[in-house]
Amino acid sequence: MTLPRLFDFVPLAFPAWWRKVVSIYLLHVVRAMIRKYDIVNPGLLAYWWFFPEIVSLETWRFRIFDVIDRHWDPSANRRDDRRRKQHLKYVLRTADAADATFVVSPALRDELETFGVFTYCAENGVDLERIASIDPGGHRNRVAVYAGGINGRIDFDLLNNTVKSNPEWLFIVAGGGPRLREIGDAPNLHKLGNIDYEDVLRILKASAVGIIPFRESEYVNSSSLMKLVDYLACGVKVVVTPAVHLGRMADAAGEQIFVVERSAWSDAFQGLGSVVSNEALDLSSFSVQARSSRMLGIVAEVSP
Repeated sequence: MTLPRLFDFVPLAFPAWWRKVVSIYLLHVVRAMIRKYDIVNPGLLAYWWFFPEIVSLETWRFRIFDVIDRHWDPSANRRDDRRRKQHLKYVLRTADAADATFVVSPALRDELETFGVFTYCAENGVDLERIASIDPGGHRNRVAVYAGGINGRIDFDLLNNTVKSNPEWLFIVAGGGPRLREIGDAPNLHKLGNIDYEDVLRILKASAVGIIPFRESEYVNSSSLMKLVDYLACGVKVVVTPAVHLGRMADAAGEQIFVVERSAWSDAFQGLGSVVSNEALDLSSFSVQARSSRMLGIVAEVSP
């Protein structure tokens, strides 16, 4: 179940009266869907953290709270300290109401445990079968792709300098966001804006390198980047900054991932131009199916 698009643009942490309105609306939708589909003993997987009163309903056979990023981080468009604390309060209350709380990174686990919240770590997964089904229609050397949101995670100076210093490469940016204008124009740069996920996969499969030019921050360090798995599953090499948390991927695909200091990015693309398939990589443990199985297995053990 997802909220109408309206709720992407309005604050939900407060004011209290508005949060109450949305909570009542959600309760109505939840109960209507259970009746409509005649669901018996439904379970709940909650990504949203604003509504612990919904998570705590006796309706649910089990309750999973999945903390997929550092929701309360100031860099996540929540620079107001009061708003940040309000978000964190609802995160902790939702975790308390859940049977099991999962996080996507050790950094999130360590932070929540300082508040007394026990968590299970399960890094993000992607649909490997869907990726494998995509036909790129050909391959191109010396093409590098960034796929994802254009926001404060990106080191824009690093990205712009890398594009400028490698005129023989084509750089493709597939994604949109409030800071897209901070990526400069260049003859060897194509900014596609927001495009369908399958089109992103098709472009990646036809390219040589996927890039993650992120700056150091607690938000980035707490993230489990699905784009990293997408890149590798599409058969490209990956260039990242040291800010990116690799987790288990460092062992699974270390030879295909180049962790490059900021000062060396401009030179890192020399010798990376040929397309090398990663078909030999075993990424099965990073699939969405593997992640779901792990979560449901733990829930079966801890649920009443």
